[in-house]
Amino acid sequence: MEHTTELKAQYVWESFESLLTANQRALLDLFKNNGVLEHHTEGNRIYFNNQTNPGFFWLLKGVIKCEGQPEKLRISGDFIGLREMLEGTIFQSNFDFTATENLLLFVPKEQFLRAQQEAPGLVLPLIKRIHAEVTHLESRMVHLSQRKIEQRILAALELLQKRFGADADFWVPMRISTEDLAGMIGSSKQTVTKKIKQLCDEGILELEGQKFRISQSAVAS
Repeated sequence: MEHTTELKAQYVWESFESLLTANQRALLDLFKNNGVLEHHTEGNRIYFNNQTNPGFFWLLKGVIKCEGQPEKLRISGDFIGLREMLEGTIFQSNFDFTATENLLLFVPKEQFLRAQQEAPGLVLPLIKRIHAEVTHLESRMVHLSQRKIEQRILAALELLQKRFGADADFWVPMRISTEDLAGMIGSSKQTVTKKIKQLCDEGILELEGQKFRISQSAVAS
């Protein structure tokens, strides 16, 4: 893996201000001198084994497919390998980057423990809060499993909007493929493609290049 030698806090604030929650900013501030930031473009692949390189990853921006993992699709906000590091179990996987721009923060175990010592009672609670934020968003998808495909698509797109942020005109970058979107909602690529066209024809969804926008009336409902 190619690491930068230092994580610059100011660069992170400028790059991810619209994507980070208050809890994420606080945790990132703790890690600013205790982690290394990796930049990966679409199509890159890295292999990670926590036995040879103890630590965990925090995906600040982008989409990763983790080979051989039950929850193989990881998107912005996810921790990868954290539980295994804390429990002392083996974690190894190929990471395939599928977004145009991906930013991955690697926190070595030794430096994580140092941050925990410097801020006792703060690091793990922040991680738990961030995990809860992510889990709360994902749990909405579970409750929608019996609803119509169109409703599930909109819920998934809302999830991506919350994760990736939107610009001033509510446009959100489409950072996952139609196939991955279908996997998120438990449908086929063909069905999702057809339903997306239907939502566009009804004025509920707009597509422009590699970004989308959901009708504000649809979000409110």
